[in-house]
Amino acid sequence: MSSPDFRRCDDVGELNRLLNHPAIRPNMGGEGELDGAPLLHAFYLSDHGGMLFHESDPGLWEGHYLFTAPAPYKLALGMVHAFVLDKAPKLLWGRVPVANRPARMFTRKLGFTSLGIRERPFPAEIFAWGRVPCLSSEISSVA
Repeated sequence: MSSPDFRRCDDVGELNRLLNHPAIRPNMGGEGELDGAPLLHAFYLSDHGGMLFHESDPGLWEGHYLFTAPAPYKLALGMVHAFVLDKAPKLLWGRVPVANRPARMFTRKLGFTSLGIRERPFPAEIFAWGRVPCLSSEISSVA
């Protein structure tokens, strides 16, 4: 699915151009040039940047903002909706560095729910999209 403002893209060159852009690369962790080929499962591209989604387990998808400047809200939300319609994930999640407060607030505005802070592999707030399964009864029964 696409709109007049963005399109689904399967071009690893376009993905790598964004992943290694000076405005994006420092937020991706690690060192050196990134190759997004193994993660190119669902990528939506616009003139402002894009969003990448990759399946980490069956039905479990992680999303990444790849915008070179603050993304227009409706554009980013359209990309999330297009992804959900294209792939019907069981769960869509993401992690935003704790130090990136504007991105954390934007993630909430897009409708993601905070699941808390995780310190590893870097301090990040973990978010999930849509209906989040309640695991509290499973956790307390294990304890």
